[in-house]
Amino acid sequence: MFWIILIVLFFVAIPIWAAISMSLDEKRALEEMRQVIDSRIDFTDSKVVVDNERFYYFAVDDERQEVFCYSLKKTARFKYSDIVSVEILQDNVSVVSKKSGSLGGAIVGGIVGGGVGAVVGGTSMGTTTSSESVNNLDVHILIRNSDIASFSIKCLGEHGAGKSNPIYTQGRENAQVIFDILRLAMDKVQIEKNKLVAAETPAPKSNIEELKELAELKQQGIITDEEFATLKAKILSK
Repeated sequence: MFWIILIVLFFVAIPIWAAISMSLDEKRALEEMRQVIDSRIDFTDSKVVVDNERFYYFAVDDERQEVFCYSLKKTARFKYSDIVSVEILQDNVSVVSKKSGSLGGAIVGGIVGGGVGAVVGGTSMGTTTSSESVNNLDVHILIRNSDIASFSIKCLGEHGAGKSNPIYTQGRENAQVIFDILRLAMDKVQIEKNKLVAAETPAPKSNIEELKELAELKQQGIITDEEFATLKAKILSK
């Protein structure tokens, strides 16, 4: 009887101890994530996406135009202008992607959707596979001018989930929100570049200004009367 009780207690104690240990590990992981977040300098959260159970934290500072990411003990901080591309990978298949250098919607299964000023969360991931479970769901960011070339936010953590599982639903929503925040950040950079180019581009000369310059060339003997007449006709025909 003693051995039977001992065996029963042994098999009961193992899962209880595993649950306690797992809980302690999760608390330590969460505390570590919080310490990293609190240790940031010169960063004010404008928009935040956080999952304390999957241990990831995403934030942007719109004033400084910076991004901060934490996922499974890995950290990245970079400028909006350093983003080369962003995509959502579901089971390592790209379902939504956006590259720098262009304005407007993201590529969603080959179809352009959305536009400048689209609301956060407005991008649809579409449908990928018919599988009822997903092993990984990541927001993958390609970065330039940084200590790291890329960073992945693991929206399902280290484990997969069934598509009917609330963990997957929440992870999918968070992935879409993170993607849209980064998409709008990239658009903001491109709009500012376009404004800069427009400001540096000289305004086109008026017909009167061109005619004055043409008359000066004729007066200086640089062009003939025939050339003057031909060029004058072209200016006036604009």
